[in-house]
Amino acid sequence: MTQLVQPTARPASGIVPWRGIGRVWREMDQPVAGRRVAGTAPVMVAGVAAGLLVAVFMVPTGFNLAYSDAQSHLTIARRLLDSTSSPGIQQLGTVWLPVPHLLLAPLVLVRWMWHTGWGAAVLGAVCLGATAAGM
Repeated sequence: MTQLVQPTARPASGIVPWRGIGRVWREMDQPVAGRRVAGTAPVMVAGVAAGLLVAVFMVPTGFNLAYSDAQSHLTIARRLLDSTSSPGIQQLGTVWLPVPHLLLAPLVLVRWMWHTGWGAAVLGAVCLGATAAGM
């Protein structure tokens, strides 16, 4: 007959780093309780982190703006709020759906985020995290 060994308790006065991560890791295999799915938040954080990590390597090279469509999306989003002729919703009259441009508009108001493509990279990382969490 095998005997179960109980883990020893840590002293209450000691600081245990990463306690929250251990709790989250243990909850990953719990069944779904109502509308809460265990592990959704860590999966989203991991997706956003992965997207930003890729952006750190891709944005400085300029490959994120290699296709003219990427530059067009950034420009349309910027024209929504900053245009010499007529800024506003009428700038969405293109062949693309308006949702990405509306989400991107606040991020490209900062000139360097618009010029380098970091606005789209940040939005893409957040969308990657949300999609991973939804899956």
